[in-house]
Amino acid sequence: MLKSLIQLFAEKFLQNKSEWVGNQAMPDDSAERIVYTPQSSPGEYIAPFDGYVTLYTRCYEWAQIWNGNRGVLISAKGTTYQRIQMSVAKGAKVGYEFQNPVVDGVKEATIVFVPTIGT
Repeated sequence: MLKSLIQLFAEKFLQNKSEWVGNQAMPDDSAERIVYTPQSSPGEYIAPFDGYVTLYTRCYEWAQIWNGNRGVLISAKGTTYQRIQMSVAKGAKVGYEFQNPVVDGVKEATIVFVPTIGT
């Protein structure tokens, strides 16, 4: 009986709501971004909410972020900006690393967190 009630509620409540439900996982452009400047590499960052973490680097040959078994690695030569983004759940530990600084240019590394709309 409880299963039937839950199924009925889900059918009635979520009917025609698939667009709304999917939208809850998108970045909240109106939310305040949390900016963190790492002092060393490699390191870790704990996600304060469900959302998206982005690692911005400049003047490093490669950079990566990972969350458990999921990871993203990017490499570039010269003074190129690099941007890596990954979705994360609240409380998830995100590892980051940027290495091999190039000789010319100003070295930069910044981590930015944006919560989801549904947070």
